[in-house]
Amino acid sequence: QEVTTSHDAGPSPNPANLEFFLPGDRAGWTSVTLLDMNGRILREWNADARFALGGMPGGFYTVRVALKDGSSLQGGLVVE
Repeated sequence: QEVTTSHDAGPSPNPANLEFFLPGDRAGWTSVTLLDMNGRILREWNADARFALGGMPGGFYTVRVALKDGSSLQGGLVVE
């Protein structure tokens, strides 16, 4: 499975506190996952969901977007 790290299409705002947004056409997405620094899945959303962060402690996380072709994109997110 191919994983591409994307800096120009990453989550915003960054840092975030209540929710974040992702640019792009969601038609090719299957899911969005929030992972901690150890790679553990903390939250997972459908591609058309609002990405709410309520209750997440401050820190650095990875946001991964799974694509319909089996690849994924990921970027860093700081939660305040």
